[in-house]
Amino acid sequence: RLAEEAEQFLQRPRARRDVAWAEKAKVEKQIQEATARLEKEAVLRAATELRTQEAQQKAQDLGEVLAEELACIREQQRLLRALRAAVREQKGLPCRHSSDIRSEPPVEAATPAAAAPSP
Repeated sequence: RLAEEAEQFLQRPRARRDVAWAEKAKVEKQIQEATARLEKEAVLRAATELRTQEAQQKAQDLGEVLAEELACIREQQRLLRALRAAVREQKGLPCRHSSDIRSEPPVEAATPAAAAPSP
């Protein structure tokens, strides 16, 4: 009977120990899974940051190219205005003043189809 009571007395702490070990194993597994997720997220974040930097660089480069193109277009518009003024002068037509030239419609409005006479 004494051995039986001693066994029951030791059984409760063993049961608590077994539950604690099971809980510890469960928590360690959760930690491993969380660590794996964090590592994957870190890799994804790094890849995303790299793509973002590449996109920003590309946008900056495109902005520079567009600025150069815009400068060329403005120079072409200036030259076109000067050529138009020279043609008017040769034809003896009244010259427009610089204020009139600024109010002239943009070059986009003067397409070849609009400039060509209708048959």
